This record gives sequence, C-alpha cells and structure tokens, in this order.
Amino acid sequence: SAVCGVEELRRLAALESDAAAWRRAFFRLWVAKEAYAKAVGLGLSLHFPDIAFTDQARFGGWRLFELDAGPDHALAAVTRERPGLASLSWRMVDDGFVAAALEGG
Repeated sequence: SAVCGVEELRRLAALESDAAAWRRAFFRLWVAKEAYAKAVGLGLSLHFPDIAFTDQARFGGWRLFELDAGPDHALAAVTRERPGLASLSWRMVDDGFVAAALEGG
C-alpha cells in the first residue's frame, strides 16, 4: 500500500464488511499521516507506510491530536512532543477555517 503499513492494513481488513467504518478508518490514517508530513516539512515525499502513530498517538518525537469534526470528516494536527503538553482545542470559524490552540507545555 502507498499509505498503510502492515498492521494498519490488518486493522483495515477487519473492517471490510462495513464500508463506512473502513472509509472512516482509512481517512483517519491518511489525515494523521498527512498532518505529520506537513509538520516535518516533507509532504508527500515521505514514505507513508513508515509513519505509524502508537496507541498513545506518538511517532518519532511527534504527537498526534485527532479532532472530532463529525462522522463525515477527519481532522488532525501534529506537534513536537514536549513535557506538559496536555491538549489541543479547536473550533470552526468564518467560512470553515479552523482555529486551534495548544494547552500546556
């Protein structure tokens, strides 16, 4: 796969009987990896299957925040890991733009 690692493919395969759940899971993965790629400044030149956030939403000194944007959308932000970093809050503002704030750290 051009996007998923072996374990991610395994998790997606378990959802094959539920197209909507598969689609949500895939796009959550894609958006998380895209956020990381943008955060490190390398974009699509990265090998996405190698980007794998842990269950604690961490990868290589970076932390992932997945934000609830409703059932039809995936929204994620990635920041460097640092002590005391507690959360990321966000809200939609004019014309669908997102305002975000890191809390702690």
